[in-house]
Amino acid sequence: MDRIALGDAKTQFESRCPAFLADPAPALHSLRTASPVYFSDALGAWVVSRAADVTEVLRDRRNFTSVGSMTSRLQLEPDVIAEVGEDRAGLRNFLANTDAPRHTRLRSAVARGLTPRAVARLEGVATASARSLALRMRESIRAAGPRGVDLKTSFASPLAGPVMGELIGLPGDDLELVTQWVGDWFSLYRYRLTREEQLACARNLRAYDSYVTALVQRYEREPGDNLISDVLRGVTEGQYELSHREIVDIVANVIVGGLHTTASAVAAVTLRLLSTSGAWADLVTDPTGVEPAIEECLRLEGVSFAAVRTVTRPVRIGGVLLRPGEKVHAVSRAADLDPAKFQEPDEYRPSRENVRRHLVYGNGPHTCIGAPLARVELRCALHELVTVLPGLELVELGGVHEYLASPNHRQLRELRVTVRSPNSAPPPPGPSHARGARSSPPATPLPTPVGCQKSAWARELG
Repeated sequence: MDRIALGDAKTQFESRCPAFLADPAPALHSLRTASPVYFSDALGAWVVSRAADVTEVLRDRRNFTSVGSMTSRLQLEPDVIAEVGEDRAGLRNFLANTDAPRHTRLRSAVARGLTPRAVARLEGVATASARSLALRMRESIRAAGPRGVDLKTSFASPLAGPVMGELIGLPGDDLELVTQWVGDWFSLYRYRLTREEQLACARNLRAYDSYVTALVQRYEREPGDNLISDVLRGVTEGQYELSHREIVDIVANVIVGGLHTTASAVAAVTLRLLSTSGAWADLVTDPTGVEPAIEECLRLEGVSFAAVRTVTRPVRIGGVLLRPGEKVHAVSRAADLDPAKFQEPDEYRPSRENVRRHLVYGNGPHTCIGAPLARVELRCALHELVTVLPGLELVELGGVHEYLASPNHRQLRELRVTVRSPNSAPPPPGPSHARGARSSPPATPLPTPVGCQKSAWARELG
């Protein structure tokens, strides 16, 4: 395991600098080994990095609260908060930002629409979406030059749209528009933006809120076979109590998580497989190995760094006393590289017995409720990619891959790929993405393009 000096490791982790985003492992190994529980003045929080300690923090509802976990890193300007609205700026009804009993009530409502039966029904939609996009990308690659095509925009980002459309009851004509709004949501809450950029995103989020409100009202009048109608029926049948604001918020949150997180994960998993010697070829030969390969890639790559909690009672973690009111960053990325939990953690080994025990989807009461659906989407995506594009390979542009600068999210800006000619030699072995990547801020958010089409009823919103 590569390590760097402890001081450098803390600086990298706390600043999320380009070197850290390019390859977090050396810094995380150093933190976990030399300073597994330390207080960061820069973050104003304790940083916990050993697997056992991170899991304890995530599972302990008695001594830690999740309220404020999504907003503790936000630095929104006052006029931006006014534009979005106090509750929505504070993500008051976001599942990851609540505790029981509110969390239990909101989660029960979402779970009603994400039953195993519902998830199984969506597998066909995910397969069809992945196959259509893979075939289309194959044609784009044939027409492309040496720069290849961007797998993120060509495949990963649009993949989940039809699935979320079926799950939620989104009209197909609105998917492009909704996807843009979801991008604005993540830009506002996850990335460092100027005041002008924040305001541009905030205006689009108000439009998104109006859209989801109208969607909920539509299914109140005309129930269907979708998550919104399932949630509404639960209220009508007295299974739980939800305000109209809560229903709108949880629907908006499900859409956000379902569209954006899957895209990030597909790109990260594909990058790891294509940059690990023999990994892609193994799946081409035997696609039944897709599931454990995905789990191992998620563990190695991740899409976020840490979960934030606030201490509610005096508690010791790793022998260190934490006091009420103090913030804690439970670093799941470090925990997933802990040799105490995963033998030779830097190695790609999909045959591990505990390959699914990573923390990418969280742990404890806030385990991602959409994880089963996300796994289905990833499995369908990778199965179609290795089937339709067995010769897929990375386009190396100076040996770097750019990551968006974010306090807690590791997302590729793009992933350029091509298809190897049948007569060409295979790419050299070994990961190429881990070193030398650079990060950059997201592009300035723009208002919704005029060309985006709304469905007939959505156009009535203006």
